[in-house]
Amino acid sequence: GWIALSQNQFNLAVAYFTQSLHAQLANVEAVAGLRDIKEIKEQRLAALRKKRLCDIEQGLILVNQKNPPLSQIEFILNRCDKNAPNTTTTLMLHGLLARYLGQQDQDYSQAIYWFNRAVASASKTDQTPKLELAVTYEWAGDYPQALAIYDQLISQDANNRVALLGKARTLRFSYHIKSSLALYYSMLHHAPHDLEVLSGLAETYRVDYNFDQARVNINKILALDPN
Repeated sequence: GWIALSQNQFNLAVAYFTQSLHAQLANVEAVAGLRDIKEIKEQRLAALRKKRLCDIEQGLILVNQKNPPLSQIEFILNRCDKNAPNTTTTLMLHGLLARYLGQQDQDYSQAIYWFNRAVASASKTDQTPKLELAVTYEWAGDYPQALAIYDQLISQDANNRVALLGKARTLRFSYHIKSSLALYYSMLHHAPHDLEVLSGLAETYRVDYNFDQARVNINKILALDPN
């Protein structure tokens, strides 16, 4: 019975455990097995009901696609607003959708609003809302706000790779080329084969019209990953 249960063959497991009880009414293992099966089924049913009410995970997957299906995402958001409002994940989906839509007229104020709410609702260990807010400030051209968030995250964890990349990128966007290069080289010292760091370094040199150094780093990337 336990072997069948470990393989998610619930009907077979029930049959084995029931057969054991017929042979021995006080079979502790069989009683425990049937109880576990009942709990697992109840948990899965509850998860399925929750998913039907608000399939936020699917919404987050869809919104990150190259061409997100907007009507489907909006349908999911409507259900989540009714059944799981003000949760961090629901607020995040609002922010990601608003940021995508904001590209049309370069207006990211709605996205910033939703991400700020997500930041306020998130646990102290969940850095994703802050990182998405910082990226949105980058897109909006508000580099001081983006840098402030990245610096805060780096002060909490000096090895926060995503925040370090974000800061280097924002420094490049705001034409603080020397500071951007210094940060990329600092990261490269710890991870000399990091393709994302090498790519950022090449782009920073390109923006600074140092095409020779840009080419050097592009060649390093191609040597590590020809594709």
